Order: sequence, then structure tokens, then C-alpha cells
Amino acid sequence: MTLPTRCSGKASCLMCKVTVDEQEAAQLAPPGEAEGRKLGSLLDQGFRLACQAAVKGTVTVSVPEDPLKAAVRRRLEAARSAEEDRLW
Repeated sequence: MTLPTRCSGKASCLMCKVTVDEQEAAQLAPPGEAEGRKLGSLLDQGFRLACQAAVKGTVTVSVPEDPLKAAVRRRLEAARSAEEDRLW
């Protein structure tokens, strides 16, 4: 899977944020200065930048839902729910 970026892997756009299971985090090199500066406290929550995280083994990551897509999905779900309520 290829994650979209705007920064060409320079840790500036944050589009490639992923979460890593705490047990698998040991398979990644420690975050560098740029990644630490960009993610801040998100590092403590298991977030890493895919363009910066050097993998030393096998790692499974989760890609968070894009915030804009999440907002659209919520609005569509609310509209469907309202439509169903009107039918009853």
C-alpha cells in the first residue's frame, strides 16, 4: 500500500500518519528529530510517520481515516438515519 504525501517524505505534511501496535513498535527505529517535532505527543499514542519510520522487522500498521472523509461519512450516516426515521 502506498500512502499519499505532499512533502515527498520530508516529514512536513503529516499525510502518512499511521498507528503501530505497542508490541510491534520495537521493530521500528526510534523517531528522528523531524518526526518527533511534527508528531509531538502523538508519538506516545502510537503514531508514526510512515515516511520517516525505519522498519527493522515485520510491522503491521493501521492507517487512520482521513478527517475529511470521516466528516463526510458521518453526515451521510446522519442523513440516512433521518430518512429512516421519516419512513416510520
